[in-house]
Amino acid sequence: MNISRHLRVWHLVVSTVGPLLICAQLQLPSELLHPRYSMGEKMVKLNDGVDYQTGKIHSRNTADQEWHAFTDRSDVGIYENDKWKEKKTALPRIGTMLTVIKESNEGVEVTQGGSKLGWVKKAELVLWPHPLVKYGSEAVDLKAFIVNTVDKAFTEKIGKDPTLKAFYQIYDGPSSNKVLDTKQIYQILFAYKYDDAQGRYLLSNNYKLDGDGQILGWVDQNRVKIWDTALALEPNWDNSAMDERRKNSQFIAQVFKDHNDATRYYGGDYKVKPLNQLDPVILEKDKTNVSILHESGRFSGIIPRFPFLSQASNDAVIECGAIGKMNVANTGAIKGTSDVEFGLLRKKLERAQENQGKVNIVFVVDATIGMQKHFKSTLLPAVQALIANTASEKRSNLRFGMVAYADGDCGSSVDNVLVKRIKLTNDLDQFSKFASATQVNTSIDGDVLVASRFGLLSALNDLGMNEDETNIIFHLGRTMDVGSDMVRSFSCTQIPFVDDGDLINAFFNKRPAIISFQTAWKNGIGYKGFEDEMQVLMEKVASKINDSEKERFINYAPGQETQTEVIRKKGYTEIENAPTLMRIYYPDRSQAESELSPEVLVQLIGEAYGEANKKGETELNIRAKLFNDDQTLGKAFTDFSSEAVIALSKANLTTEEMLLLAKERVHTFQLANTFLKNKDAQYPTYRLVLFMKQGSVDALRDLFARVENASDSEDAAGQRDILKSALEKYAKSILNIEDMDQKVDISRLRSQITGVGDHVGGSTSLLSRLSKLDDIENLSDMEVQNYFREIKRSGREFNDKVINVKGGYPFVYTAGIGERDKELKFYWIPMEYLF
Repeated sequence: MNISRHLRVWHLVVSTVGPLLICAQLQLPSELLHPRYSMGEKMVKLNDGVDYQTGKIHSRNTADQEWHAFTDRSDVGIYENDKWKEKKTALPRIGTMLTVIKESNEGVEVTQGGSKLGWVKKAELVLWPHPLVKYGSEAVDLKAFIVNTVDKAFTEKIGKDPTLKAFYQIYDGPSSNKVLDTKQIYQILFAYKYDDAQGRYLLSNNYKLDGDGQILGWVDQNRVKIWDTALALEPNWDNSAMDERRKNSQFIAQVFKDHNDATRYYGGDYKVKPLNQLDPVILEKDKTNVSILHESGRFSGIIPRFPFLSQASNDAVIECGAIGKMNVANTGAIKGTSDVEFGLLRKKLERAQENQGKVNIVFVVDATIGMQKHFKSTLLPAVQALIANTASEKRSNLRFGMVAYADGDCGSSVDNVLVKRIKLTNDLDQFSKFASATQVNTSIDGDVLVASRFGLLSALNDLGMNEDETNIIFHLGRTMDVGSDMVRSFSCTQIPFVDDGDLINAFFNKRPAIISFQTAWKNGIGYKGFEDEMQVLMEKVASKINDSEKERFINYAPGQETQTEVIRKKGYTEIENAPTLMRIYYPDRSQAESELSPEVLVQLIGEAYGEANKKGETELNIRAKLFNDDQTLGKAFTDFSSEAVIALSKANLTTEEMLLLAKERVHTFQLANTFLKNKDAQYPTYRLVLFMKQGSVDALRDLFARVENASDSEDAAGQRDILKSALEKYAKSILNIEDMDQKVDISRLRSQITGVGDHVGGSTSLLSRLSKLDDIENLSDMEVQNYFREIKRSGREFNDKVINVKGGYPFVYTAGIGERDKELKFYWIPMEYLF
């Protein structure tokens, strides 16, 4: 057996004769340390920047990157120029991210949140996004392990106060006595600066700086051991090594609590049971899962690694630290999820949490003649209100973009006439200049649904949105024409028609947190409150940006009133002219159900018909107001939850009502009938998504197939029968069965719905992948958030111990489910497993 292949050794300090030498190197001299810029320069090139007014990015980076710097202490001075005589103000917090726009010998000129600040001295900044490295080891970041050292001065200090042994202090600056925090030792951090005069390292938890607040502070070097090679031992992922271990079930990783247990197990008569007897590499018998793991690289905290701590000279046992996060799959909180799947989920969740503080505000604007004064007098003041109400340290995370649309002259190109764009930028001056100058073909007035759809699709696909970040879209325009002639009334036939599915898929891909539509018209005339309401909206968005909670944009519905409150308060007759019609893309099940409960939907239907009948309106007018117009009530019918479907099936709706409901036109980004899958047994175990379009048998086929394939559990059976009944009502309407009392041929109906049989060909469900967890990497971040929210709800706590995870790796943990903190304890692993 080739033992050397069982574990890859990342800390390559090996002696073939004597004992293994580990972690005993001296502090690295400062002249051996250097930074890595984005493009790997070994020194700062002077006067290599590009002037701020040109809008171009610093030449050090690639075309789509900005040069970011970070304050390395509190109260970093901002100066008027690089003569350093006139100090304007100071940046109060350590780790504030700035954007560099100019460079001189001693300093850089910076912006924050699109606003020009002034000049800052390089000595008070971290000018690179990566940790320090040592010459000759460019690929390995410099890491700092916080321990107790043998430094004489510190040993004497501990003697006077033994409590210092378990803790270390984080300071505000290289020479500052101000303590920012006190933490327990045995943490592994990354080094971004070293001050030779004061003997301190500037440290961070992050392997890359890309936002505010990611720098911890300065730590005395007598508490630090530096690694300039790879950090630790980890399992060997080579296919040959994995195959060898998989074939030999006797070769296992055995971890012991202390040194005596390890030596007794291998050399004495008394056999101590190891803490762990499973090979960490053998996760699943299925080779596919192992392949996924191998190709995906290292997972943070999922794969155990063993940093060297010490080695006794007279035996083949080394002391290691076992670092890891607990495996949630082992707790039963997420049943049926493999460790590999959970690793992918965790990566997506951590990426989403990390990037959610980056906020992109996009305006989609009707720029025809009648809207010019409205959007120009609204948009820029709203942006200014947002910035004014956003905390200064968070403004650098704000970016703005814009799409202006109108139905223009068919003789001109699409880009020049229909749509003008500015990509997402934190340069407020550049954005303001573009917005102020935007005017799309003043010879034509009036916009239609096709143009607005084209604008929304362009906003999603062309401005540089990232699905991991918080994307907010404000759609500013007049009430859109959604009549039956909307396509023919569109004046420029060369503009491509945007289908519902294309737009919905774009929203699924980019996952905007908030979408709103603001109309500047009320009762056919310009509405003055438009500007004021946008100001209020921006204030509310700013309050969420300032919120420290990582999930601040989840379940957030902006605006003065929710849809349900507007409907209840003003009645359906006022809905069509309401100054603010919020169309919110509900990100999860709980909010959609709380906003549009079954009771509310049924009540709204009754109230709307009752009010119309009192006024003597004809059935045709009632139908138009409830279903054909672009109304909030019409939107409600396409957003109901699974419980709402059940309630509606029991609501004694008339044939005409069901027919109108089935034929409701889905426009812009409206989703219909969202059934969110939930792992908890109290909910149905299926997920159904239906896009309702006029005469859409495909949509019904997908929905019916999901019901047919639903779980046979007792919990789901009753609700499935109710849903089948509701589906039959829908099917009768869409299949144009005139006699609603005639008996439906169930076999024919099923063949038309499921695509099985001679009547209708089969089709692929638009979202069939969501009915299973076999495509983890393509799950949306919101689905991942919901996944983890269920974990947190279980509220389980665990004691300190090492667990043997099914599939095989040891973890040390103290935190409850869902906690992200790492925990490090000392355990022992036999030498023969390592080489």
